[in-house]
Amino acid sequence: MSNNTDSLEWIKPLLASLPELPAIRKDIFTISGFPNWENVHSNLLAFYFDENAEHGFGRLFLDSLLNLCEKDLDVSSDYCIEREYVCKNTKKRLDLLLISKDDDWAIIIENKIYAQLYNNLKAYWNVPKHIDDKNKIGIVLSLNKISIPANDADKFINITHRELLTEVQNNLGKYIMSADDRHLLILQEYIANIENRGRSQKMINNLEKELECYAEYASDIDNLLKRREKTKQSITKAIRNAMKSLGYSNTLSKDIANREHYYADELKQKNGFTRDFRFWIHHKTVLDRKQLNLRFEFSSTKKAKIYRKKLLNELREKINSQERKIYLDSKEKGIHIVKIETLPLFDESITGDDFEEKFKNLIETLFFDDSEGLVELAHRELKKLEENKG
Repeated sequence: MSNNTDSLEWIKPLLASLPELPAIRKDIFTISGFPNWENVHSNLLAFYFDENAEHGFGRLFLDSLLNLCEKDLDVSSDYCIEREYVCKNTKKRLDLLLISKDDDWAIIIENKIYAQLYNNLKAYWNVPKHIDDKNKIGIVLSLNKISIPANDADKFINITHRELLTEVQNNLGKYIMSADDRHLLILQEYIANIENRGRSQKMINNLEKELECYAEYASDIDNLLKRREKTKQSITKAIRNAMKSLGYSNTLSKDIANREHYYADELKQKNGFTRDFRFWIHHKTVLDRKQLNLRFEFSSTKKAKIYRKKLLNELREKINSQERKIYLDSKEKGIHIVKIETLPLFDESITGDDFEEKFKNLIETLFFDDSEGLVELAHRELKKLEENKG
């Protein structure tokens, strides 16, 4: 497209042309690692189709399924549910068979989640061979709409899981009084799980359109990403220079670092600033949010365990956190003394000719200003605690 990273006007039409990403709320099945196997889903369906199960939904699922079928079927008689029913001739397994105890009707269900429809539907149809064809319904239950082979289209219809569960929701009010509260919650989570799978599939289906959008603006995107990397490199260098001018050296050698520790250099150590403390600075937050994300902390977990609590108490008595715009860490355990996460860069009080100088002046104001800054005070108080053995 434009090959111009100085003007970012091209971003607006790119974002407008991208397909909308559906919001996905995590459900208990997804969180727990509930597998996507068809067998697992079929077990759930068998439970819900069982009118005598503890869920208390009665014939909710059966009635909802029949509402979606064009064929009228008298299912007033009692029925049983067969799982993984083995076809005698082919040895293939039928996912679900709902069959009348009086052998006067049957519903044959082949369940599909992500697998293709390659099954011998004719063999499944003939499982309840003793039941008249007019009293049977064949259903391929799938996550997405699929085509039934022409030679089976007069016997089987396709219903999606979403269609079934939508009908279940529509009819749920009739069964709500008899339903078990706990199983109502589980059903809601199961419905959310199926909806999420549909949304995930929609995202996959939209990939072609999304790829076309990215291809159209590929040159602009590449140039912007390269420019961003150069900016990250400049930020890293500027922060390192600013900290070096304050007597703190970085620990990494690579040109770009998202985060980094800074320790007192040799000259600073000669002036009484030890490597017992260090700064941790998240460079990337500067780029992403124009904010300071920083920790002033013990460099040794061992020393933090011994002295941190007493040191924090001493510092609270001697510094005005509100005035300094810094706050001592309140957690009982850890190594942090000061934790800053969202301090804006830069307000009008911070002066300087460029980013590097302003960053240096900000850190200096927060930690090194006045006759005795927080860093100097922390070193002095730690030395006292060590001399008194904590």
